[in-house]
Amino acid sequence: SFPSSFKTPFCINGVGVVVCRQGSFLFSLNQKLFSAKAGETLFIPEDSQLQVLQESEDMELFILVYQIGPIRDIIGNSVVSMYLYSHLATEPCYVWNTGEEEEVLKYMSLLDSTLHVEENTFNYYEQKLLLLALTYRLLFGLQSQAHHRKSFCGAQA
Repeated sequence: SFPSSFKTPFCINGVGVVVCRQGSFLFSLNQKLFSAKAGETLFIPEDSQLQVLQESEDMELFILVYQIGPIRDIIGNSVVSMYLYSHLATEPCYVWNTGEEEEVLKYMSLLDSTLHVEENTFNYYEQKLLLLALTYRLLFGLQSQAHHRKSFCGAQA
């Protein structure tokens, strides 16, 4: 389940990704209600406020919150376009089925394994490359879904 800190309004200091593998949850993102269910990915834009309001008992999810500062110089315009989209869209959407959930989970697992290795230059660059790859997967999944607007938005509560 979600950490208890997410049950009250919580400011995400970075970008967040939540992959829901099983069950469902209801949440508030920047004071708007949304829901997510198994097979969907929640993208939390930088400096957003999240509060989990309800979750099913059978819920299984994976959470990654990370700073994009270390990779912003490499991905540059892609992050800017994501930011602009999230602020210019008349109805911004944060939940969608990317079709890449299993691949995203592989990147999350690889990132997790680098956290258990002694800090060194190689490990630092490996983390940076994995974050870059994960971010590109999510950005291109979002951009391809943007062309199919109706299937793009997660159900608002």
